[in-house]
Amino acid sequence: IDQPIEGDVWWNSSKPWGSWMGGGHSDVHSGATVSSFSVIDEFLLHLADNKEKFPKLQEILLMGHSAGGQTLHRYAFATYLKPPHMSTEDDVKKRLGFRSDLDIRFVIANPSSYLYLDTNRWAYTCGDTGLPEGCTELRYKNFSFRDGRHGWQVAFEYGHKGYRVTEGLGEPGTDEAFICRTHMFNDWFYGLNWEHLKSGYVIPYLAEHPNITEAILTYPERDVVYLVGQNDTCWDNNFPFCDDSCWTRDTPTAMCYRNHMDMRCPAMLQGPNRKQRALHYQRHLYEFYGKKVHNLFMVPGVGHQGGRMVTS
Repeated sequence: IDQPIEGDVWWNSSKPWGSWMGGGHSDVHSGATVSSFSVIDEFLLHLADNKEKFPKLQEILLMGHSAGGQTLHRYAFATYLKPPHMSTEDDVKKRLGFRSDLDIRFVIANPSSYLYLDTNRWAYTCGDTGLPEGCTELRYKNFSFRDGRHGWQVAFEYGHKGYRVTEGLGEPGTDEAFICRTHMFNDWFYGLNWEHLKSGYVIPYLAEHPNITEAILTYPERDVVYLVGQNDTCWDNNFPFCDDSCWTRDTPTAMCYRNHMDMRCPAMLQGPNRKQRALHYQRHLYEFYGKKVHNLFMVPGVGHQGGRMVTS
């Protein structure tokens, strides 16, 4: 557990208001109250504005793995700073954008979940009676609470059984039932709940955002690269089986260790593991924008291993 010294800025990780992964504000008892996204804004502007100190600076690359990947992903969407090729001289003067000769790239590796831009999610279930070794075919469709199975419970820490097979899930739902049900599936930072955005019931960084619709239009224009490990397919013992490609499957002390992958219902509606969620998000972006957006690269032979992802 971190032990911050007096004056340090720290986040309490409450969801979403105090989550640094979602742009939440630092704790009121810390050295200052500021959004984690505002910190990244200032970091980028400091580098970009300081040509005397960094005269040869041509590219800024930000990379985040796991929780860091979640942070950068949501930041790349939400930041009000325009990408260099869309910034005017006036934007640069007002610190709303970057000079045109600078490239800014975001590399997002193995995040637990993604920001969906509409209400479509993935309908599937895993480990049901008659399906002992896998999941049903995943179907991309508009989420319906009525068609989601109730009874999903999962403990965050490794080692606690969290999955119940069909008989323990209550109403079976439709043939394409969602694995769980929640009214919070589209809340920030899993989605864009427009009722919350319009009412201001969101983190301050979003409430103060000049134009969320413009952020949606700008996101495809940003230089974003996604990475996912080929073997980042583990999920502890929350299902009655372990995926054949799980990178810890054959390690007796680890079993099917997921390394704290988010298994809350809003995350499960994006897919059963990080690899699937990465592939699904590319499909989501394509369906939402009607064109290919950004690039996803799968890193062969790597699981949820930050060092190996960085050196790939």
